Amino acid sequence: MRQSSTPLPVPPAVAAESSNYRWYVLFVLTAAQACHYLDRTIIGLVVEPVRLEFDLSDGQIGFLSGLAYGVAFAIAAIPLGWLVDRTNRRNLLAIILTLWSGLTMVCGLAQSYTTLLLSRMAVGASEAGGSPTGMSILSDYFGPKERSSAVAIWYASAAFGVMMTFLVGGYIAEHYGWRYAFFFAGVPGLIVAVLIMCTLREPVRGAMEETRSELKPLPPGQSALYLLRRPAVVHCMLGIILAGLTVSGFSIWTVSYFTRQHGLDLSQAGVLAAVALGICGAIGGVTCGFFADRLNSGSGGYQPQRIALLCASTASLSILVGVAALLANSFWAAMLIYFVYAMLNTAHNGPANALLLSLVGHHMRGFTVSSVQMSANLISWGLGPLIVGTISDMIDRPDSLRWALILTLMINIWAATHFLLAARHGRADMVRVGEA
Repeated sequence: MRQSSTPLPVPPAVAAESSNYRWYVLFVLTAAQACHYLDRTIIGLVVEPVRLEFDLSDGQIGFLSGLAYGVAFAIAAIPLGWLVDRTNRRNLLAIILTLWSGLTMVCGLAQSYTTLLLSRMAVGASEAGGSPTGMSILSDYFGPKERSSAVAIWYASAAFGVMMTFLVGGYIAEHYGWRYAFFFAGVPGLIVAVLIMCTLREPVRGAMEETRSELKPLPPGQSALYLLRRPAVVHCMLGIILAGLTVSGFSIWTVSYFTRQHGLDLSQAGVLAAVALGICGAIGGVTCGFFADRLNSGSGGYQPQRIALLCASTASLSILVGVAALLANSFWAAMLIYFVYAMLNTAHNGPANALLLSLVGHHMRGFTVSSVQMSANLISWGLGPLIVGTISDMIDRPDSLRWALILTLMINIWAATHFLLAARHGRADMVRVGEA
């Protein structure tokens, strides 16, 4: 079924506010996403005091901090993505941000493992709507030729959230207890939710596209078929998910690797991980996002194949640099090379997700992002650390973690292949964006 794809003019009000106001929108949405990472990662900071107070096993802690959150997130992702495409996104984001921030504070009131577990699952379910809502709004303030840099800046929110967790949250947990760490984590989201309601405006859907189309949201089944009929979309999604396996594997095992292989203590390895995965990852992501937009800055319209080739290049280059960092015997060489690797390993996030937003109609963006987020939580973050740990146990030697990380890094070859295939089909899928 083809719906109307008649070019429509961009409303003057939208065009006017898209100059300066949109950067404020990006700032607020980035702050909201930073709250997501803060509330998501705070549990990792308080594992030990929670385990001791409730007398928990490592398995119970693992389920609490990982799988329980991920399953709840995945169950809620598609319904919330469906809602993103059909309702006022500004209001929706403010509501779910208030929910997950408030529920994070409720975690600090938990008097048993069960209540803490249920609270964390509720946090995961409500946070499932954050990414699709934020990226859908961003796509209507930034056009295809500047969308990569905007999404890359938005993804830098992870660095801010993680830094707040370990720096501010760590201080509060140490001096006031783990419950106050949860209280602290919930406060910023409540403040940002007020900012969203009071200062953000709901943009016109599809207002920033080169050709606007009158497209209506589809039922979930038709939405899935819409995506599956577009090879570039499918390959881009697979590339993001597979690259996420190495991102999650290295994120979880970085501290363990540097303590085992180079003799760092936990605090030293924690600072190294924060700098690498937080600061360096943000620098690499934002730089790659702006470079992606430069590739499309000339005349001739948006060129999706260029963005896909860039993602394939960063995924491939990260293999070489990552292996060099893992094989370096000198700590200083390993650390410096690892910083470069961290810049490359997440560099695809902004361009790849921006490409995905540009390859689907505005009526499909919530569902599309939710589908990727659901898969990333179950596959990328669910299996990545497990793959590394399982391979390390199979090798069973003093440097087994090094070789497990190297072998896991080879998954990026698979990811790069899908980005190359997305480049091959990119132009054809862009022509069909107006179809449904």
